[in-house]
Amino acid sequence: MNFLQNNVPQNLQKITGYLIVLLIFGLVLSSFAITLSYLAYAKNQSDQVSTRQINVSGEGKVAVKPDIATFTASVVTQAEKVRTAQEENAQRSNRIIEFTKAQGVAEKDLK
Repeated sequence: MNFLQNNVPQNLQKITGYLIVLLIFGLVLSSFAITLSYLAYAKNQSDQVSTRQINVSGEGKVAVKPDIATFTASVVTQAEKVRTAQEENAQRSNRIIEFTKAQGVAEKDLK
């Protein structure tokens, strides 16, 4: 390598150095340009994919006569003796059941 440096003029060595730096700089810039063009292409492709859609919406209405009703009742009795409270609760519960049957509720529908 010393042989080449000794036989090549000083100006030509400088120009060669500048050309090598310029070549490396050009390679770096071209790699950035290729990367940017790929990113632009990928974004364009993703925009095209997102615009292909199918939107469907609908609404429906149904009107029927109600056939189920829920009613909850509690019977609470306080008494000094348990037996007295149980008997009174049974009487009150039976009156509630009799009332609902009198209103037209079938026994099979009572729980």
